[in-house]
Amino acid sequence: MDGTQFADFVANTLVPYVQQHYNVYTDTVHTAIVGASLGGGESFYIAMEYPEVFGTGGALSPSFWTFESKVWDEYIGKKSFDDNSPFIYLYTGSDDNDVDPGVKEMYDRLIKMGYPEEKLAFHYNENGAHGGIFWRGVFS
Repeated sequence: MDGTQFADFVANTLVPYVQQHYNVYTDTVHTAIVGASLGGGESFYIAMEYPEVFGTGGALSPSFWTFESKVWDEYIGKKSFDDNSPFIYLYTGSDDNDVDPGVKEMYDRLIKMGYPEEKLAFHYNENGAHGGIFWRGVFS
């Protein structure tokens, strides 16, 4: 299963199952996907691919380094952004302690390419590192 298939499974199988079988809100505003590290990159991708499902995407220390800047530019460049774009939260620790200093680069890229600034948040923790103890502190 690749990232595209996984995204489809999460958006079109997992989310509907949870919404049918559990007492949860079912609207987009109350549906979020959050991940850390490689899961942060995938959560970002899923939120961008399925804005009609996810009103929020959280990418904690995402592994944006897995693709070169030109690949990200091409991918983001194919998107159109509007009021239905999900709220995107990006978190990273310091360059020395976290996996990807390119998180700020992604934030800047999104703004440059027309993503609504009010739907973006960037959190840089200069004392943060790549680990659950830091992600736990920003999850809420």
